[in-house]
Amino acid sequence: MVWSRRLGDSKHDSRTLFGKLFAESVFYTVGMLAGRLIALALVPVYTRHLGPEEYGLLELLDTTDQVLVVLTSAAIADAVLRHWNDARREGSLRDPTRIVSTAVLSLLGLGALVALAGVVFARPLAGLLLRDPGRASLIAMTFSTVVFQGVVEVPLAIFRGAGRPGRFVAFTLARTTLGFILNVAFVVGLRLGVAGMTLASLVSSLVVSGSLVALTLYETGLGFDRAEALTMLRFGWPLVPGALGLIALQHGRSYVLSAQLSMATVGLWGLALRLGSMMTQAVGAPLRNAWTAQMYPLWALDDGPKRFVRAITTLVALYAWGASVLIALGREAVLLVGGAAYLGAVAAVPGVVLSYALREVAELFRASLILGRDPRPVAWIEPSLALFDLALSWQFVTRWGLMGAALAAPISFALYALSLGWASQSVLKVRYALRDFARIAVTAVCFTALALGWRPAGLGWAIAGKLVLVGLGCPLAMLGWVFTRDEVRGAWGALRRRGFGW
Repeated sequence: MVWSRRLGDSKHDSRTLFGKLFAESVFYTVGMLAGRLIALALVPVYTRHLGPEEYGLLELLDTTDQVLVVLTSAAIADAVLRHWNDARREGSLRDPTRIVSTAVLSLLGLGALVALAGVVFARPLAGLLLRDPGRASLIAMTFSTVVFQGVVEVPLAIFRGAGRPGRFVAFTLARTTLGFILNVAFVVGLRLGVAGMTLASLVSSLVVSGSLVALTLYETGLGFDRAEALTMLRFGWPLVPGALGLIALQHGRSYVLSAQLSMATVGLWGLALRLGSMMTQAVGAPLRNAWTAQMYPLWALDDGPKRFVRAITTLVALYAWGASVLIALGREAVLLVGGAAYLGAVAAVPGVVLSYALREVAELFRASLILGRDPRPVAWIEPSLALFDLALSWQFVTRWGLMGAALAAPISFALYALSLGWASQSVLKVRYALRDFARIAVTAVCFTALALGWRPAGLGWAIAGKLVLVGLGCPLAMLGWVFTRDEVRGAWGALRRRGFGW
């Protein structure tokens, strides 16, 4: 079965591993990009049926949801692949199937407690979080959705670790597609507004995530090991304050804008965040899904540390390329999905996209700490930077409004990436290729500036020209010093040969 298959004794060379990383990344990218396009297709639906104020309310609910998911699942779900890989090694006394079932049952129990608290205290929580006790039903549904959102990350992580991208993409696409159908039915058909969107999230999570969890427990059995649960919690607890700090870094400005300005401004910021999140959904997450599965066998090679640093450099180049494309097309994207009512979001898009790109770089270093079995630096770096960001955002928003939030975000995330990079170098005893990072950044900035200066008369010509400049020109310019000939050949060969089993 997927859950218990061991690593075996087969030898891996660096070309094979780089090829697998590239091939699986392409597969994840295609699948998750399809899912993101489905989700992005909902944005015009939202903006046509919701005003900026309601969109701002949606952003606050999304932030609340992310905080709850982290509180209930980060300590176990974020590091379950580490424990599962350890159990699969020859000579290990740990049972991979027991680790999976223990993680699933633990997260189900924690999620149920959070859901119960949300239902019982819905009215005061709505007054605190949304400034309106009458929105209690939204809070109750948001808290209830958490039961399924955190636990589903466990089987999805195992799919990645076992080299089953087909299953991973199938379930994530099913959840996104069902959510799309329900959102259209509830928001457009029944005109339920934000309540319809919250209900759609609850129902889609219940159906798809519940099915996947049931399938997982059917294959592993209902085994619970108290010692394994405590081992996972002891290892993963530093990830909880860190993950909360990360959410505050990414979304805390929504509450600052709500406190100082208006819910409509929060809505403009929320649209910029949705567009900027393409950096994670279309580029960062697919690469991360492949990377966190392949980094363990890559590191185990004789020259693993050297190859590991090389892979990090390659991923940073891809993130820089993705950020260039999204920043260049920011104005066109706002016009297409938001319309004139949301035109004020254009100014915030570059800062938001850059912050997401820096976050993805930091996520590489964060995964490196888990690889090195020492995630403790996360426990103080992310909360400390979250407090710094809150103070910085408050000052910047006071002075410059929405633009202040867009300026504060990349500053904080640059410090975040630098801090985690320093920590991961210390834990793994490696040195990252800072000179290559600088060359990549300069290339991306130059091509982005050229694309932003392209101002033809028609929207179609603007998009086409920018895609040529940053979509093709930027990666070609980077190719010479980021990829070696062997890496390119290995990646292309793996893409042609690789079969994606279920």
